[in-house]
Amino acid sequence: MMHAPVNLDQTAAEIAALLGGRVEGDADLRLQALASPALAGPRDLVPVWTAAASAEVRNCPARCLLVGPDYPPAENGTTLVRVADAEAAIDTLARALGPPRDRPAAGVHPAAVVDPSAILGEGVAIGPFVSVGARARIGDRTALQPGVVVEADAVIGADCHLAPRVVVGFRCVLGDRVLLHAGVVIGADGFGFRRDAQGRHHKIPQVGNVILGDDVEIGANTTVDRARFDHTLVGRGTKLDNDVQVGHNVRLGEDVAIAGGVNLAGHCRLGDRVLMGGMAGCDNGVIVGDDAILGGFSRIKKDVPAGGFVAGIPAKPFEEFRKERANLTRLPALRERVAELERRLGQRDPAEDPS
Repeated sequence: MMHAPVNLDQTAAEIAALLGGRVEGDADLRLQALASPALAGPRDLVPVWTAAASAEVRNCPARCLLVGPDYPPAENGTTLVRVADAEAAIDTLARALGPPRDRPAAGVHPAAVVDPSAILGEGVAIGPFVSVGARARIGDRTALQPGVVVEADAVIGADCHLAPRVVVGFRCVLGDRVLLHAGVVIGADGFGFRRDAQGRHHKIPQVGNVILGDDVEIGANTTVDRARFDHTLVGRGTKLDNDVQVGHNVRLGEDVAIAGGVNLAGHCRLGDRVLMGGMAGCDNGVIVGDDAILGGFSRIKKDVPAGGFVAGIPAKPFEEFRKERANLTRLPALRERVAELERRLGQRDPAEDPS
């Protein structure tokens, strides 16, 4: 049996009051859960904030919809909870009624290993099989879930949450309210090797660290490498998705958002509020200005100015990329036209005829 993540057990009127909206229809209808159209039952609340969702609800058994101001009036006995922003209202419901994030109880679990020289703040929660190294500092109310490793001299701020199997390397620094999802590695060695005359690789010492600002969130299995001798920096409020690779000495500004599968080679610099689509990549040392947008799957080989929008491989201004893509779709027809003209002029070898 599936259990709904957001159980409501409230009337439509109570939900509307919580969201600052109004009810159109049966205000006393008791709702069970927040659900998508495909999984909803008759007494579930279904949010509608996209055209796709609007199409799905036509065959949905749910009797109550959470809608925005532009949604048409109710019909066929459906009850509406109308709010200013349906998508934002989902976030409000999830925060108010959703299940709390699992965290260890305050204190140190008997199966954890905490070096005697480590400093723990008030209300710190350390789960089983956690390892906290010498002279590490953990801020107030921070939670370390099972299997987390915090190496020597690392500093973690207040109200942070480190999910299972996170590793924070030696001397790395996390600000306040940092959220690291499962498997994140902060402070692995940067990829640095020097080849000798025989082609053998000799390791370049990686003795810098990583500094994460306040309110950073990093998705599962993402890695942020330590700098060669100074700092790899991730600015306040920046969000990284799953499976992102941040190379050594990279500097990310504030409020950057990077989607899954991105690779940032060493020494890249991204300004504030940069948006980067999934599976994109930046070559070594690329500089991206504030508020730039880097399209998904693009390869950024040259600097991007502030406010720029680039896409493609190699990346180029989006309008140029869009026109090239449009022209590519015309190539088969153009090839046929050229071949026909060459046949008419007697200039084409029949063996080259594409037909």
